[in-house]
Amino acid sequence: MYAGGLVASLGSAIVAGGAFVFLLVLLGAIFLWRVGAEDELMAQQFPVQYPEYKKRNWALFPFIY
Repeated sequence: MYAGGLVASLGSAIVAGGAFVFLLVLLGAIFLWRVGAEDELMAQQFPVQYPEYKKRNWALFPFIY
């Protein structure tokens, strides 16, 4: 969901510019913060299972982050 929102914002910023560039920057910062907060919560709730899950899956973009 986060990756889709960022890609949609990036496309809008490229096509329309203006306020969409601001939206891209704002959503990027919010999404990165949320991914970190969710990782922290999952690590607390599932201390044994989550580290293994995190090794197999990407947080936001495959092969990047």
